[in-house]
Amino acid sequence: MALIDDFKDRFPQFSSELVDQYFPPLVNVWPYYFGCSYEGSQEIVLQLLAHLFSGAIPVASGGTGGGVSGPVQSKSVGSVSVSYAAPTQSGGATWDFFRGTPYGQLYWSMLQGRRGAFFV
Repeated sequence: MALIDDFKDRFPQFSSELVDQYFPPLVNVWPYYFGCSYEGSQEIVLQLLAHLFSGAIPVASGGTGGGVSGPVQSKSVGSVSVSYAAPTQSGGATWDFFRGTPYGQLYWSMLQGRRGAFFV
């Protein structure tokens, strides 16, 4: 089975049309986050892809709009509004990136048991 088919089977909550549109570029990206092959690591790779995919879906389609984030702190004054993600626990920038979605959190926790992964 192809990676995109595995993704669609594992995450039916993402519409097939959105997956067909936004998933293909991610196929070349995930190896930079996870330094092992897909074979034997399917679940961890699919969780990583779901995290990356969640950030790739535009807001109009129900996504976060080009990035994932953690807890958001917001301030508005008149017509000016600013928001930012504030880290709530230590864990470094990598953890801050992955804690923004449930898929990223699961990916991160699965990585903790595997010492063969690396981040670029």
